[in-house]
Amino acid sequence: LLHSGPVTAVTDTGFDGCVVSGGGDGFLQVWERDGGESGAWVPGQRVSCCPGAINGLACMPATHTVVAACADGACRVFRIADTAADDAGGSGAGGGLGQRQLGYSAYVLYRLTTLKGHTGEVMCVTGESWLVSGSQDGTARIWDVTAGDCTQVLAGHESWVMGVAAAYGDGSGSAAGGAPCFVVTASGDKTARVYVDAGPAPGGSATAPPAFRERGVLRGHEEMLLAAAIVPGANPLCATGSDDRTVRLWSLSTPSLDCLAVLAGHSGPVCALRWHAPRAQLVTCGEGGQVRFWRIAAAEHAAATATCVAATPGLPAPPSGLADDALGAYALAVAPLGLGSTGLCCGLEGGSV
Repeated sequence: LLHSGPVTAVTDTGFDGCVVSGGGDGFLQVWERDGGESGAWVPGQRVSCCPGAINGLACMPATHTVVAACADGACRVFRIADTAADDAGGSGAGGGLGQRQLGYSAYVLYRLTTLKGHTGEVMCVTGESWLVSGSQDGTARIWDVTAGDCTQVLAGHESWVMGVAAAYGDGSGSAAGGAPCFVVTASGDKTARVYVDAGPAPGGSATAPPAFRERGVLRGHEEMLLAAAIVPGANPLCATGSDDRTVRLWSLSTPSLDCLAVLAGHSGPVCALRWHAPRAQLVTCGEGGQVRFWRIAAAEHAAATATCVAATPGLPAPPSGLADDALGAYALAVAPLGLGSTGLCCGLEGGSV
C-alpha cells in the first residue's frame, strides 16, 4: 500500500501499461506494467501533488496530460512522459518530480501549471482536449488548459458538483465529425445539468473549448448524485450514479432529456461510472466494491435497454485490523493495460489500487 489514505482517483495516461492513482494523502502514484513474463504491476514515480486530498483525476491522452482535482481549490496539470522516448529525443527525465520507487521508472510526471478560480474544493475533473472541473462551490468550470484560462463558468446547482462528464456525441474526441459536444454536471442537489456546445471553438482551435449553453436539468434520483458518464452513439445517452444505489440512463437526443431506464443492483452508493469503449459497455462501481458491466442498446424514439452482463462479487472482507469499510471502492478508470488488453482499475479506501 503506497497511499497512506484512500485512493480517491485513478486515470489512464494514454500509454499502454501505465496508470496514475491519487489519494487522500495528496500524492500521485504512477503504476507501470512489468514488461517481463509475469506482467505484474509495479510502482513507479511518486509525486507530492497538493496539501490535501486529490479528489479526482483526468487524462487528455492526445497530449499525455494528467490533471488532478485538489482539495485546496486548484487543478494541477502534469505531463506524463515516456522516459525512453524523451531520452532518445535528448530531453531526458531530469525534470521529473518526486522520488523513484524503482531503479528505473519508464514514465515520469512533469508539473506544468496550476489552474485557479474555484472557491471550494475541486471534487472532479474530466477532459477532451480541454478540461471541465466541478467544485464544492456549486459550479463547473471550462478550461483551455493550453492557455491556462477559464473560458466559462457553469452555474445553477444548489449543492456541490460531485461528478462531471464531457464527450462528443459520436465518441470521436473532436468536432471534426460534426457531432455535438455535451457536458454533464452531477450534484449533491439530486439533479444533473446538461450542456451542449453552441458552436465550434473560437478561431477553430483544436485545443480550446467551445462555448456551452444549458439544455436542461435531469431530475429523478432520490439522493445526491455522485458520478456521470456519457454513452456515445447515434443516439447518445447520459448515465448518472447516485447515493440512492441506482444508475439512471437519460436521452441526450430528445428535447425533454427523458429518463429511459433505471439500473438497480448495487448494494451501496454508485460512486463511479465509465464508458468502456472497447467492450461497448457501461461500467458502474459501488461503494461496496462491486463492479457491474452493462450492455446498452439505444434506439430511436427515446428507447433504450440495459442488461447487466457481468458483475464482480464485491470485495472480500477486510484483513484483520482494518475497518469494515477499508476496502470500499471510490474510483474507477478504463485503461489500456498493455500486452494487448484493456481493463479496469479501481481505487480502494484501504489505500490500494
